[in-house]
Amino acid sequence: MADKHQDVRVNQPSKQAPVNEIDIFVVAAALWQRRWLIVAITLLSLVAAFAYIQLNPAIYRVEAMIVPPALADLESVSAVSVDAIVIAPAPAPSTLIRANQITLPTGQSSLTPQDALLRSLIQLESASIREEALQKFPAESFGNGSTNDFQVVIATPKKISASTEIKYAVVSFEHPDRVHARTVLEYLLSEANNNAIAALTEEIEYKLRARTISLENKLQQAMLLRAESDSPYLNEMVTDLRLDINVLKAYSGQDYSSLKMLALANPVELPNAPVKPKKTLIVALAIAGGLFLGVFLSLVLYSIAQRKSAL
Repeated sequence: MADKHQDVRVNQPSKQAPVNEIDIFVVAAALWQRRWLIVAITLLSLVAAFAYIQLNPAIYRVEAMIVPPALADLESVSAVSVDAIVIAPAPAPSTLIRANQITLPTGQSSLTPQDALLRSLIQLESASIREEALQKFPAESFGNGSTNDFQVVIATPKKISASTEIKYAVVSFEHPDRVHARTVLEYLLSEANNNAIAALTEEIEYKLRARTISLENKLQQAMLLRAESDSPYLNEMVTDLRLDINVLKAYSGQDYSSLKMLALANPVELPNAPVKPKKTLIVALAIAGGLFLGVFLSLVLYSIAQRKSAL
């Protein structure tokens, strides 16, 4: 009888748990046992996050939406209506448009609002306007006082090509002092408008001089031909050439300071809250990182303790 009972016991399947099986309740108990370690690491992460927030000053972003000017603001340029005077379109800003040039129809002499805005954006991107701002305001206002620390961000609603019209652009400037940031941005917009007008005036004067010289040469030739042959056609040509030359000279030296190469969609307002540092995001990352590091370290300590007990 003893042998039979012994055989039954030998043939019964083993009820021991697999060696590699992880008991989630045991792991949870181990984490709970080291809960203060997890809490301590999370608190340390929060302290580091708050220290980072306190050591880094709040940065405010002032934005201005600029749009093409009204046609009425370009009337003084539109008055230059001699067919031969063509105001070349502005080349595309390097960071905005990849095309080399936007061409206007041949013979069109008026400045379009679209082209006026492009000319202003070119000035905002130029290094010269940054240097002017560095001379206007204290050097400490712009990081180390170099043009590399002076960042003006220009954003457009979509990628622009030669056939795309820019309906608006957002220009922004960041600084710890929001009032100072608005002052700098307003100065930049004003200088961009003035510099664009100066560049346009220089272009118009150059084209007027070139066209005047060309007409004067034609006038001399017509007068020589008229001296040889008293033709009514030549008389009329000489009269017309002289009239065109007088018109061109009248346009030369005009004041275009009343032009508006850009327009503000809304007044530049002071921001209510800083954009940097992002306090909510930093605190959330600190909590998540602290919890993860605490749990990971607790599991490592639990694994070491289990290996020691198994030896």
